[in-house]
Amino acid sequence: ITTPRGKNRAHTTFQGARNDPDAFAQILTANDTGQYTPDQLDRLRAEYVRDFGEAMGNALFDQEFMCSFESPVLGAVYARELREAEQRIMRVPYDPSKPVHLFWDLGRADKTAIWFAQLAPFEYRVIDYMEGVGKHIGEYIVDLQAKRYVYGDCWLPHDANNELLASKRTVAQQLSDAGFKTRTVPKTSIDTRIEAARLLLPLMYFDGDRCEEGLNALRNYRYRVDEDTKQLSKEPLHDWASHASDAFGYMAVALKEPKKHELKQPKKQILMPGRAPGGYWMG
Repeated sequence: ITTPRGKNRAHTTFQGARNDPDAFAQILTANDTGQYTPDQLDRLRAEYVRDFGEAMGNALFDQEFMCSFESPVLGAVYARELREAEQRIMRVPYDPSKPVHLFWDLGRADKTAIWFAQLAPFEYRVIDYMEGVGKHIGEYIVDLQAKRYVYGDCWLPHDANNELLASKRTVAQQLSDAGFKTRTVPKTSIDTRIEAARLLLPLMYFDGDRCEEGLNALRNYRYRVDEDTKQLSKEPLHDWASHASDAFGYMAVALKEPKKHELKQPKKQILMPGRAPGGYWMG
C-alpha cells in the first residue's frame, strides 16, 4: 500500500502485479474510497493550487488524491531535463565497434551503481545500467564479463584507491588486475556534478529497458521540500535514488575531462640534397 511518487518502484511493482495472474493490484482514488465529499476535494485542490501554483498544485493533488503516477516528483533534481529526454529513451543497441565505458558509485552496506555508455559523434549512448547491494568487487567483475561488451575506460570515484570493498586490495587494484583500464573522476562537489549532468543530458540517448532502474532513480533524485516554507534543501536527499544519481554525476564530470594529449613524435628526418655541410639538409 503506497502513494504514487512519479514512475518509481511502486509504479514498477504495480505494473508487474497487474500483469501477474497470481498477484493482486488495485488503485483506489479519493473518489472511490468516499473518504472526502466532492466539495472537500474541490477545496483541497484549490489549496494545493494556492500553495504550489496551478500546474504543480494540480499535479500534486492528482498524485496524492487521484493516485496518479504521471505527476512529477516534487523537488526532482532533473525533472525538466528528463522530461525533455523522453523522446531519447528508446532501444539503444550495443555497437561492437565502439568501447563501452563504465562509471561507478561504490557502496559497501548500501548500493554500488554502474552506468554503461558508448561515445558517438555529437551524442552519448547510455546502453546499460547495473546495481547491487552487499556484493564484493569480484562478483561485479564476473557480472561485467558476462555481458561480453568490449570495455574502454572504467571511471571510479576519487576515493576508489582507498575503498577496499571486502578485500585487502583497493577497488582500483582489483579492477586493474582483472584487465580493466581504471581512471579516477576528479573530486568535485555535488552541485558541480549536478550541473555537469544537466549540461550533458540533452546529448544522451538511453536504452529504456536496460537502463530502467537507473532512470527511475534519476527521476526520483530530489531535494527535500520544507512543508512550511516550501523551500528546497541545499543538497539532494540521500536515499535509494542517490547511488545511481551519484554515478551519473561522475559520468558527466568524467566525460567533460580533457583527454591527455599524446606526446608528439619527433618529425622524421629526411636527408635530401642541399647546401648543408656534407651536401645534405635535414627536414
